[in-house]
Amino acid sequence: MDKQTFINKVKGGAIAAMNKYQILASLTIAQAILESGWGESQLAKVANNIFGMKRRGYADYVVITTIEYRDGNKGEEQAEFRKYPTWDYSIADHIDYLVKNNRYKNLIGIKDYKIACRLIHQDGYATDPNYSNLLIGIIEQNALEKYNSTVTLNLAIASIQELSNKLGIKDSHGNLLVVDGIVGPRTNSVIAKLSLVKKGSTGELVKWIQERLIELGFTCGVYGADGSFGYYTQIATENFQSKRGLKPDGIVGPLTFASLLK
Repeated sequence: MDKQTFINKVKGGAIAAMNKYQILASLTIAQAILESGWGESQLAKVANNIFGMKRRGYADYVVITTIEYRDGNKGEEQAEFRKYPTWDYSIADHIDYLVKNNRYKNLIGIKDYKIACRLIHQDGYATDPNYSNLLIGIIEQNALEKYNSTVTLNLAIASIQELSNKLGIKDSHGNLLVVDGIVGPRTNSVIAKLSLVKKGSTGELVKWIQERLIELGFTCGVYGADGSFGYYTQIATENFQSKRGLKPDGIVGPLTFASLLK
């Protein structure tokens, strides 16, 4: 795999994370490059783990020989690492770990990639004393800073991609979606598989519809996005459909889903 192919494969998840959690995309991409050796590490190949995430109680794992620094001394150790079904899972879990771990909270909102690289090393992410400089070098050598200013991600599309993955809905190739905020053939194939949602429906998909309707200015009643498709959500859906030139039947199918993403 050449370098740009690797970057293209991970940048969508990195940009989505930056937009949602304010952790620089360049940092995430650089860590993936460094930790996985451009996707060529044993851990990346056998476990789809591109960030060197240790097991820490994770259910699926592999045992790999790794390099660690103890008291300044470099040595090999056997360690347990998390195993993922895809790289997208690895990216999502990595970001989730940073966001939920208090010692990495200082990364949120940082705009300078050099500061972010130094902070993540100081926070204890890796034992290599040269870790921050290696990350900075990777960012500069591969012009990764440009991804920090990417604001074209469609958050509505990214959110339905995340939700469909959470619900286990796979695309026409049998894979979960890359969360990149772009509607392509694979995302469209997933949208086509979404259940019809109407009055009486409940669950996460209903909640997403309600949140999107509210964002677009259509009220769903006093309870808001409660995950229950009731009378007021039906009226909001009908009003939305009328405004978009769709049949105002109050049922959310593929055409209405597609329109909600625009």
